[in-house]
Amino acid sequence: MNQTTEGLQARYVMRFLITAVAVMGATVSSRLILLGKTGDYLLPVGGIALVCFYVSWKGTGDLHRRWMQLRQLRVMEKHGPYDRHECVPPHEAARQFGDDDGPNMWR
Repeated sequence: MNQTTEGLQARYVMRFLITAVAVMGATVSSRLILLGKTGDYLLPVGGIALVCFYVSWKGTGDLHRRWMQLRQLRVMEKHGPYDRHECVPPHEAARQFGDDDGPNMWR
């Protein structure tokens, strides 16, 4: 794997963990509010619930974007940019075969 793919995957995993924690926080705090178990801490728990809902909403959108990037990158690595195997430019092919790389090479 190349560094671009590894970087995207590492950021995806980090965002996934943050989003998962936010979803759990939103679930627990909203459940506490609905059960009436917050006592005198209704306002702070409500604030935590709102922040967690916001982070989970934004995180889900970000995860979707990153997942699409990883999927597009995987297709590019497999098929090339034009859905066929990449062609090697002539000067690169000549360099690979050890030919002269001078200015009059193609005359």
